[in-house]
Amino acid sequence: MDFKKCPGCGAEIELDNNKCPVCGSAIADSFGGRIEESDKNSDRQTQFSKKSAFATSGAVSSRQQPYLNNTAQAYEHNAKPPISVGTAVIIGVLTLAGLAVAFVVSCVAAFIGGAQIIDSLGRPRPEEFVMPIVFGGFAFIVASSFSGLAIGYNAGAYICMAAGTTKGRILTLIPMLTMGGYYLASFTAALAVSFLGFAAGGRFIFSHTIYYFNIILCILICGYITNRVFKPEE
Repeated sequence: MDFKKCPGCGAEIELDNNKCPVCGSAIADSFGGRIEESDKNSDRQTQFSKKSAFATSGAVSSRQQPYLNNTAQAYEHNAKPPISVGTAVIIGVLTLAGLAVAFVVSCVAAFIGGAQIIDSLGRPRPEEFVMPIVFGGFAFIVASSFSGLAIGYNAGAYICMAAGTTKGRILTLIPMLTMGGYYLASFTAALAVSFLGFAAGGRFIFSHTIYYFNIILCILICGYITNRVFKPEE
């Protein structure tokens, strides 16, 4: 059986039917004249074809496909535009500044606070109490340094996004909960290392090897936590 296509939605209609059962468009007897009129109103036809739930895949012409594909590719490409050099410099400078200030302040605080706590133990000082205090000072310095780094980075990111230098891109920020995680993880690691070192040989805990191990362990843990913020598990 022969069919004709509705100029409104592209559905196939019987030749003797002058009204489309899909979109309700009236079809003149002279189908050729109707086609000619529909070509003049291509925008209206495209709108009808989008609204029809039964429109065939040919309702959108092939010449429109590249435009749609290019639009999608452009949107995907511009979803995360690259950070400009100026933005990277501002964020980098503030990040390093926050790290430097936090490191200096935490070193002074750890030295003064740790010395006062150790002196308060009296003489002879129990080694099992001194060890957690010493390694807790290292953990405090590492956690504070990472927190200062995070605060400096967040400040730079806020400034750049407010100034519009990120080209509309929303930068990932380090939450306060993560900064609290720095301290919790570092103190837990320091406490574990101090007790393990004491159990392994008492004064062996004060060797430079175990010092470095404690510091590196805290840095690795805090670095892993930071990396999880910027690369969350999908």
